Amino acid sequence: MSRPYSVDHSVFVRDLWPGGIGKLQGNTEHDHLAPLWTTITPSFDALCTFITVDPLEVPYSDPARRHVVRYQPELEAPTETFSIKVQGFLKDFHMDPLGNWGGKENTAFKATRSIVLDSGGCDGPFNMQKDVLNMIKEVIVHSLDHAVLDVPVDSRPGIHLRSNVFTQIRSNSPVVSSSIHARDDPRGFAAKIARRWAVTSTIKMRAPATTGARLLPATRVQFRSGDFVEVKVVPDIVTTFQNRHLRVDVRFIPISITRLCTAAEAKARANITLASHLLPQSSSPIQPSTSQSVTATTTATPQEWQQMIRDSYFPPVPPPSAVDRAENGLI
Repeated sequence: MSRPYSVDHSVFVRDLWPGGIGKLQGNTEHDHLAPLWTTITPSFDALCTFITVDPLEVPYSDPARRHVVRYQPELEAPTETFSIKVQGFLKDFHMDPLGNWGGKENTAFKATRSIVLDSGGCDGPFNMQKDVLNMIKEVIVHSLDHAVLDVPVDSRPGIHLRSNVFTQIRSNSPVVSSSIHARDDPRGFAAKIARRWAVTSTIKMRAPATTGARLLPATRVQFRSGDFVEVKVVPDIVTTFQNRHLRVDVRFIPISITRLCTAAEAKARANITLASHLLPQSSSPIQPSTSQSVTATTTATPQEWQQMIRDSYFPPVPPPSAVDRAENGLI
């Protein structure tokens, strides 16, 4: 799992959110000691040396999905498959194991689980993440289609994450096992079509314990619009041929989601004024504090934004001691 750096490569993007909401309270991680494979430099050239697009070695149940994104071997990542974490405020979501499926077999092919993240007005760090996702898409498309000139940028507001609920079982499909339990399918609709359509993955959910930075398994009912979350995603590559020309489509699949703080906690920690469509119905509009802090209405360039945030919330981090450097193999 990797995290994007800021545009000046000085801190992770998660450290640019006001009030420190990009980290769990009590988190004592030292970003300057992060292994190389966990840090994504936001540039096309850097990404070309960071990830590789490889063909799948084993048959896949979907003939249009034949490629996977992996870390470059030189990074010595503990896992081959590339993933990235992005953060934002929950705007819309269908995270249940069966997503938006209505229970009819003829709609199983288009049933999806989805998460839409919003900036909450904090455009600086949010747009940095969107830029990185667009660059990852660009690297993937150019790796597979050498004739393409321009890769369309996702210009939709927000970050849109989506995955298919079902995998079609074909005559030549590898053996698949279901990832859902009876409680996820109370009417038994998915069980009735299990020989033709299988649920092979779900979104893992976590939320912080009452005290401390420890995370516990969570359920969908613990998430609300306006919550500030972190989502682990992987690229999903679909290749098809249209009029004998290769077409490469890339989207990002949510693998897991962690609630870092609720809308009310974001108000208390960061004085963020959320739009009404991001607030739970039981919540009242968040009013800005009179204290001097960076609010969501700040208009600045990404560089100015991160400098203001850093000056307001993040004192200089002392360099690691000789003991720390030795323990982490730096000397």
